[in-house]
Amino acid sequence: MPLLTRAVARHAWTVAGSGRFRVEHGRGRTVLAITANRLCRGQAASGPCCDYYAATFDRLSGRLCGARVVEVACEAAGAPAAFEVTRRRAAPPRAARALVSARPPS
Repeated sequence: MPLLTRAVARHAWTVAGSGRFRVEHGRGRTVLAITANRLCRGQAASGPCCDYYAATFDRLSGRLCGARVVEVACEAAGAPAAFEVTRRRAAPPRAARALVSARPPS
């Protein structure tokens, strides 16, 4: 996950456009944050509504790292968009299972 978050941060313009993207690590958790989120400009919501970002981050991190990403705060609801990354406790990602099954028997 650290490698993925560094790559996303380096190419943040593809994710956040004119907004600002940052990764916050602390207290055993990782949060992806976007301020000046273009999807929320002029929007008002009672809760998180950045489904596009949440789905994109969840799919990337799930397929590559076995992590889950959930939107926990949104600019349309009055806070900087924040997406919390957690490790899945289930089976490893499909790509990792394929590598394990492709190994020759010992």
